Amino acid sequence: MLRFHGVMFAAAGAAAILSGGAALADSRIFTVKASEPGVTIVQAFRNGTELAIAGQGDGSTLFRIDEPNTIVACANRFDFVTSTGEKVNLAADMCVLNWEVTVDVAAAPTPPAPVAEEPPPPAEPPAASAEAPDVPAIPPIPAIPEVPDDTGAPPAATATPTTPDDFTQVVTVAADDPSVTITGLSLDGAPVAITGRGEGTVQFEIAGSEQGIVCQRNLGLTLSDGRQVAQAVNLCLNDWRVTVAVAGAAPGGTLPVPPLPGGPGSGVTALPTAPPEGMAWTFAAGEIAGTLVHGIPETDATAFVATCNRGSDRIRVTLYDATAPGLAPGAAVPVTFFAGGFTKSYQGTMTAVMEQSGVSHPEVVISAGDPLWSALIREANIGISAGPAYSATLSLKGSAAPTRQLLATCLNAPTPPPPVATTPGGQGGGGQGGGGGGQGITARYACEIGPGFRVTYLGNKGIAVLNEQGAPPLTLQWMPEGMLGRYVAGDARLVLREDHVRWSRFGERPRTCFPR
Repeated sequence: MLRFHGVMFAAAGAAAILSGGAALADSRIFTVKASEPGVTIVQAFRNGTELAIAGQGDGSTLFRIDEPNTIVACANRFDFVTSTGEKVNLAADMCVLNWEVTVDVAAAPTPPAPVAEEPPPPAEPPAASAEAPDVPAIPPIPAIPEVPDDTGAPPAATATPTTPDDFTQVVTVAADDPSVTITGLSLDGAPVAITGRGEGTVQFEIAGSEQGIVCQRNLGLTLSDGRQVAQAVNLCLNDWRVTVAVAGAAPGGTLPVPPLPGGPGSGVTALPTAPPEGMAWTFAAGEIAGTLVHGIPETDATAFVATCNRGSDRIRVTLYDATAPGLAPGAAVPVTFFAGGFTKSYQGTMTAVMEQSGVSHPEVVISAGDPLWSALIREANIGISAGPAYSATLSLKGSAAPTRQLLATCLNAPTPPPPVATTPGGQGGGGQGGGGGGQGITARYACEIGPGFRVTYLGNKGIAVLNEQGAPPLTLQWMPEGMLGRYVAGDARLVLREDHVRWSRFGERPRTCFPR
């Protein structure tokens, strides 16, 4: 899939996503320091726009990127100006660097050591027989006046930032077979010019846009022995250096780009150069299991599938858009997810060869209580890397409700509904036990974060008694507000929703909890 590698940072933007807000805004603060002591970074430009300084300290400078209508991409080109006046142009994958950049700069100039003045030579005695001629005084040279520029502003050392029109990056490519030479290159099927050569490597330039450079691309190589090899690679990693595996193509033959997921093939999965239309997050539940899918509904085009048996607490995630060359079914493969401030790596395995795709895919088993699921609910995008060759960024638009449904299925084993006792004239409880008799109806909840709790709803009295581990029982009063209502006691709020509740004891950010 197309990867404008970037993640959501602003909490306001995440709230807009969860609430169905309109425009997507994003901000990102990153740290920059110089490689030489005594030198600091005093200015930064991104795509021709100067960035605001968010803070300074310990030789580092914090800059802020603001995007009013989209996410902040990971791949960026910057122009930095140092305290010594040096200007440095740098392109980097900021997500890989964890938004901390060290800029290679020249050392600060060492002030010259003071030179001791030599005493003037002794004056020669005048000749006795000749008089010294009169020497005319040399008039002082007048100072040359400074000529102001056209604007009349005094000259200043300012950066000349690049603009999107000249935003290019040099990429270095090598083959893993030192006996061959790369004679031609193509990118996403189109030929590209080789602009330089090194020992076993070639270089080419790639243009970027205001959003950065698309990292995940299809790179094709023509080799000196006649082979043609194509592979899905991430151009932005490893300081824009790519090594392509050429094993598997016979001399004089061709190793074509494999088909997209869902078709037969056995090589490296080629990611599409544009995001497929109609990709969405959906959830489906059966009597035994529930499944969360990111893909095109009612088709085989899927990138992310998470499934679990009811009440099992174990969720199996399969990356149907990824393969790992050289790894057999059952082999170990690292899988990493990153979204916002969340980054975590898991030890996965390769599946058996799938009938639909004809290849094996990375798969990992994750607990239902893992913070990954909170990231899927709250963030705007999630980045994924698996094995040596696959990385992608998936939009999380519309993922919150399906993910909550998955967690509710995985955390709660199917149980028969409790008997509902009715009392004439009893007060409703908003669908959470309203109309209960003298003993009320007790419901247990498991939360995404933190411990669960138990609530006894007394519908005839309009109250609910909440029991939480480590805290005394709390009696809440029914308030018919919102869509379904809420129970309130001081700062405590138990807000009722159709398939879950939101609980806050001390007025802190509410936790989402599901009935068990």
